[in-house]
This record gives sequence, structure tokens and C-alpha cells, in this order.
Amino acid sequence: MNRSRDRAPVKQRLSHPVGRARLLPPVRYWLVCWLLVLSAIAFLDRTNISIAGVEISREFRLDNSQLGWIFSAFLVGYALFQIPGGLISEKFGARRVLAFSVLWWGLFTGLTALVRPGIGRSIAFLIGIRFLLG
Repeated sequence: MNRSRDRAPVKQRLSHPVGRARLLPPVRYWLVCWLLVLSAIAFLDRTNISIAGVEISREFRLDNSQLGWIFSAFLVGYALFQIPGGLISEKFGARRVLAFSVLWWGLFTGLTALVRPGIGRSIAFLIGIRFLLG
């Protein structure tokens, strides 16, 4: 039996692709980091409208009740789609659903910014967009 092949120098062992792969953290740690980043962005996105609420109510001439409808639309959509979202995630896989959700989130966040006070039924558009964002 030739033992010289089994005793390769340390330098050669580290240059082997398997040796380099062990220096990087496992994929699950990267996924957790990205999920943390997405969660932080989602939290900021959910709370930013409450900070901008004063300016929104001034620009759209809304009272507190109408502003409450806009704020609540997100929470209602969020609550109603928890179970269907879980079922869809089981059917299509978590990666696909998460990727689609990030795109969906970005689209409806952008649509929220496009609603102008001068258009008719702008409150209804804001409520609908915030509901679909949830």
C-alpha cells in the first residue's frame, strides 16, 4: 500500500477545492444572514408609512380615520394571506416563494409612491396597494 499519497503536505491539502470550501461558512449561515436583512428591510418598510403618515395626511387631505384605513389595509392583507402563503410555500418551495415575495414587495412599495393626490379615488388606490403589499 502506498502511504505517500495519503500524507500530502498541508499546503496541497488546503489548495484542494474541498479544503477551501471548509474555510467558508456553510450555506445555511448565509441564508440566515440574508433572511435577517430581508426581515430588517420589511420591518422598516412596514413602519415607514407610520412615520410618513403626517405628511401623507397633509398632502392627501386625510383625516385620522382615513389614514387609519390606509394603515389597517396592510395589516388585514398580511393577516389574511398567512395561511395561503404557507400553503403556496409548501407547494412551490420556500426559495421561489421568497424570491417572488421580494419582487412583489418592491413592486407594491413603488406603486405606493406613484399614487398622486390629484387623481380621483387616491385613497382607494392607497388602501388597495397597501392591502396587496401586506
